[in-house]
Amino acid sequence: MRFIFSWKVSSSNKSKKWPQILAVLLASFSSIAVGIHFAWPSPSMPIILSDDFPVNVTSEESSYIIAIRPLGNMLAAPLAGYLVDIIGRKYTVLMIALPTFISWMTLGFANSVLEFYIGRFISGFGDGFYFIGYSMYVGEVTEPSIRGVVCGNIAVQLMFGMLLISCYGPYVSIRDGAIISSMFPILLVVCFIWMPESPYYLIMKHKLDEAKKALYFLRRCNVDEEFQMLQGHIEKQVSDRGSYRDLFTIPSNRRALFILIGIRAFQQLTGIAGLTMYTQTIFTQAEINLSPATASIIYFTTLLVATAGGSVFSDKYGRRPTLILSSILTGIVHNIGGIYFLLQEVIGVDTSSIKWFPMVIAQMVGPPVTHQCTIGYLLAGLMSVRQY
Repeated sequence: MRFIFSWKVSSSNKSKKWPQILAVLLASFSSIAVGIHFAWPSPSMPIILSDDFPVNVTSEESSYIIAIRPLGNMLAAPLAGYLVDIIGRKYTVLMIALPTFISWMTLGFANSVLEFYIGRFISGFGDGFYFIGYSMYVGEVTEPSIRGVVCGNIAVQLMFGMLLISCYGPYVSIRDGAIISSMFPILLVVCFIWMPESPYYLIMKHKLDEAKKALYFLRRCNVDEEFQMLQGHIEKQVSDRGSYRDLFTIPSNRRALFILIGIRAFQQLTGIAGLTMYTQTIFTQAEINLSPATASIIYFTTLLVATAGGSVFSDKYGRRPTLILSSILTGIVHNIGGIYFLLQEVIGVDTSSIKWFPMVIAQMVGPPVTHQCTIGYLLAGLMSVRQY
């Protein structure tokens, strides 16, 4: 479906930023949908493991329900890598809605542990399409002057989805929560389908008229000079297309690959996945004075604020220094938290007088951990497009 908006093209050479931001914001329904799925286990596992839940799920089986999702991601990501060059960036983003919606319906109406496995596995396909398609689309439709800020806010959108599920997830049934959550992939299709395809992709497919119209829509100014520069840049890239072997044989490519792998590994080693998926369980076992649901909402609110601040902080002070500082702070706070639970669970020290401590640790972990996530998505977005 073509985008339907029409306008009078300005002869001004000064581009407008709001059409680019609009396209990214409408595409960000995919980020919110993925964020909701990511944090779904936090409010849902206590409900599923309760005696009143109609499906008998053991603690071990619940851990498999949580852990099976990345398998779908691993299978979908290579497929998405091909789809972005076949059906385009826009339709790869729209593809996120299909597995996400199906997974919610499967989880919401599941009558067995197997159906929970299937639902979570399918949701991983939405992740695979998202991390490839969305970052490429955002990187290619935005100007270099705002690309860093926009890409840095990818993690903010994910955190907003996590906060949403923590707000309504504990207070509704698994079925009702799934129905509410399924609205976001629907909103993605309804709202984003009217946005233009990436001009980069259209030029690559020799659809020059469509590419120029898309660029006009995104810039709202005279884009002749930018279009010619972009066209020449893409033609050079297509003619010099490399292979997977070039990732390892060309020093600059090899260094970029190792940087991305290292940053992604650091993200996971911070424990962000475990903290996010077991937030309510952690607060329940810590026996803090707040209800686990309320504590989770406070925690995810902190993550959201810290992620937004991390994006601004990294723009001001640079990616590398803030990433190093974030890693050091994360390690220190994790060690403090580990000592607390060692004293409480293993040694048996009475910690009743400091029940507030896990909550404080959670809030301290939030800023450095989420900053690492912000840096990771920022670099992924910046490196998804050939700079011009």
